[in-house]
Amino acid sequence: MVNNTKFVIRLKKIPEAILNMGNMERIRSLAPWFILTVGGIFILFMVVSDMNFSNLMNDRGNIGEISGDKVTVQEFETYYQDYLQQLKQSGQEPDMTNESMFREQAWERFVQGKIVEAAYKKYGITVSDDEVRNVILGDNPPEYLKSQFMDSSGVFKRAEYEAAIKDPRNKQNIVMVENAVRQQILGEKLQAIVGAGVVVTDADIRRKFVDQELKLSAEYALLDLNVYPDSTIKPSEDELKDYYSKNSYLYKQDASRKLKFVTLKIVPSAKDSNAVMTLLNNVVKKLKLIQ
Repeated sequence: MVNNTKFVIRLKKIPEAILNMGNMERIRSLAPWFILTVGGIFILFMVVSDMNFSNLMNDRGNIGEISGDKVTVQEFETYYQDYLQQLKQSGQEPDMTNESMFREQAWERFVQGKIVEAAYKKYGITVSDDEVRNVILGDNPPEYLKSQFMDSSGVFKRAEYEAAIKDPRNKQNIVMVENAVRQQILGEKLQAIVGAGVVVTDADIRRKFVDQELKLSAEYALLDLNVYPDSTIKPSEDELKDYYSKNSYLYKQDASRKLKFVTLKIVPSAKDSNAVMTLLNNVVKKLKLIQ
């Protein structure tokens, strides 16, 4: 039996914090309540609907409502296929044995995109074709585009880059690049608007510093040892013994030996030298008599 339960996400008013999608870490620190609220919505959906996401796709009507706009199965299915294609182009080959996971990931991005689009309309944020063209063909194109046209020495091959952009065979890829750049500019404009209304207090900065940097808390007193000469400090015998027992390893010495000895030089005396000379002379005389 197929459960045809539908769910509806209604966001009457978009909190200012969620609009800064390009700086999520800052938003989480400033408005954690929003994350909890959105998380609660999805948990509530999972409990109430009592169905998995794949079964939801069997409903051929509207599958939800985001900021007052109805979402059809076909609309999300188109988005989902584009999402899979983006994964493949980025070098990731989706394992479709776990398709429900990819559908849920795509759905989360789809909802975020819808919320941000509503913010663009609310604040009248648009991006012209000239703005997109200036980014792509400007003096400093995005790094993810330049990286494809670098030589071995890291020099940007501008001529090849422009030739690839103008090549009709790359039309589909260029359209994707233009869409990515357009979304980037939209996000930067939205971030600028939201950032202008964000106030970071000293207390916020102090709390962030404590959370990231503070490792311990200690109370101490700085004393100048020169103010207290050794003669003024007279430890008791028990204190000395206690200190020694706890730090005896500092006074440990390896076993050693002491050796005393005398060296004498053995050299012939004048008497020894004369005796040897006399002996040699006698030998010489005997040799002469033999001859």
